[in-house]
This record gives sequence, C-alpha cells and structure tokens, in this order.
Amino acid sequence: MALVDQLLNLIGLVLLLAWRTAGRPATVRGAGTLLSNLKPAESRPTKRWGYLLALAGVLVARPILYSVAAVGLNWTPMLGLGPAALAFRADDPGRLLLHSLLSFGWAWLIAQAWATVLIALSALEREPEGWSRLLREFLGWLGRTPIWFQLPFPLLAGAAAWAALTLPLTSLGILPRVPAMPELLAQAAVVGVSVWLSLKWLLAGVLLLRLVNTYIYFGNAPIWDFIHRTGGTLIRPLFWLPVRFGKLDFTPLIAAAAIWAIWLGFETGLARAFARLNL
Repeated sequence: MALVDQLLNLIGLVLLLAWRTAGRPATVRGAGTLLSNLKPAESRPTKRWGYLLALAGVLVARPILYSVAAVGLNWTPMLGLGPAALAFRADDPGRLLLHSLLSFGWAWLIAQAWATVLIALSALEREPEGWSRLLREFLGWLGRTPIWFQLPFPLLAGAAAWAALTLPLTSLGILPRVPAMPELLAQAAVVGVSVWLSLKWLLAGVLLLRLVNTYIYFGNAPIWDFIHRTGGTLIRPLFWLPVRFGKLDFTPLIAAAAIWAIWLGFETGLARAFARLNL
C-alpha cells in the first residue's frame, strides 16, 4: 500500500502539471514529450480546471481505499517525513483524509526540490528553454523567482510546515507532545533538510540514465538530450578520474555511487539527531 500511496501522489503531481500547462503553447516540442501527451495546443478554461478537480478527487477518494485496505491487509497508514514517521488511525475518516493531504503535500515539496535542482543544472548548461521552462511552469510563481530563492524554498517550506502542524498533530495524538521552542525549531530544521535527502534518487537516476543512453539509442526525444546534458554537468568534476576503458566510461556510475553514499551518510546523521530530539 505504501507503493500505491506513492503512485497516487505521482498521479496527483501529473494532474498538477497538466493544470498549470493546459491551454498554453507547447514548451517542449517533438513527439513523445510529456507536455505533448498531457494537452493539445489549445484548451478551454473549463478543461484546464478539470485537472484540478481530478486532483481534488484523488486526494479525497483515496482515504476510502485506505480504509478498506487497512481492514483487509491489517495496514496502518504511515507518513515518512525524513527521519520522522507518523502513523494515522485507519478507523477515522478525518485522519485518513489528513494523511492523504499531508502525503501529497510532502510529495509536492520533494517535486519542487527536484525541479529547482534540475533548473539550476540547466542554467549551468546555459539552456534556459525547453525542459527547464516546463519545470518552471510546474513550479508556478516559484518558477518565476531567482534561482537563489528557488533552491532553499522547499527546505524552508518543509520546516515551516512542521512547525505549524506540530500543535494540531499533537492534539490529535499523532505526535506525543508539544516540544519546547528550541526543540521544535531543531525538529523543523531536520525535517526541512530531509526534503533534500530525496535528491539521491533524482541525481543517481539521471546519472544512470545518462550511462544507459550513452550506449543504447532511445530515439531523439528532447528528454534524452536533457538527461545527457544534466548528467554531463554532474560528472564534470570527475572527468579527471581514469575510469574510461576504450568506449566504456564508468564516470556516471562512480558519480551515482558517490552521491548515494554521501546522502546515506546525511540520512544517518539526521536520524540520530532526530532521535536526540525525543521524537
């Protein structure tokens, strides 16, 4: 069910992207692109708002699915916010709805962090158009701000959300107690940093896809050119490594392994820090 929860969050993010981009000229041209599959060249406003209604329907309807699954599978809905794990009673529709909203909100913050990092990497390649513009449209107003504001925003938003939700979650019995202000601020900082820990999946995934695309031709879709350029930016500091043997280049693989190891080290440190904060 945890996988189903993540898939429903992904569907919600796609609906959010469709809502933001519907009715606008195609940003990324060419067959097989995500935007070309999401919408036609022109769309009526009523159809555009239909995506937002569909998103609301997913968020409101999935607690019904969770209540049935909780009984049949003896499953407890959980929400992982980095080192914090929150459990929600499956016999309370209101709490299941809260879980649905918070789960999507956390996925949205992670998606924002991913989008801002990809935009920053695209800027290093001096490629402001194409997929970077699509990512800016997904971010909405945030995508129109300077990159120095975009990058820390998911971290700050996650920290602020934790600080704001601590009292309501404590009153519902989901959190054990309201911490003192210094402890609350420390917890909020740890949760905010945890938003960035999901980047190990993005960066390692881009590097592995670049490695595969180097030796296997998947067509001329713009997404593959974007992945190749972005992965090239990530491995640029490692070009000096003697890991090229003929036509084989293991630099992306080594970079992915290094990113994964560094991020796991951060996760371990944050988990220990959170444990010391009595939660």
